[in-house]
Amino acid sequence: MFIVAIREVESWLLADIEGLSEFTGVSIHNFPQNPDVLKDPKAELLRIVRKSRIRNIKEDILPKNNFATIGPNYNGRLGEFVNQTWSQVRAAKRSDSLARAIRALTTFEFLFSVQ
Repeated sequence: MFIVAIREVESWLLADIEGLSEFTGVSIHNFPQNPDVLKDPKAELLRIVRKSRIRNIKEDILPKNNFATIGPNYNGRLGEFVNQTWSQVRAAKRSDSLARAIRALTTFEFLFSVQ
């Protein structure tokens, strides 16, 4: 089975508005309501992080220069968000692609557990 986010995995991260708002300290009013339709979810995530007042979040996630597209600890910091704050339940309510992926994985797991 092969499942991917609609465009980029960042769309699934953005779908948990409450969690990402808490993690970045950015108001929920700055988040897109339907991240699955974004053409560039990573750029949207970076735009939101630029509004953060949490210095180490910005330093880790945002690129340091014009040559880099992401910050030096982009994956580490977002991994921390996923492990500590991100809720697939909240995110699936705003991301149809994530909800479908969860259903597919649940069905797949069930099929192999009954054999």
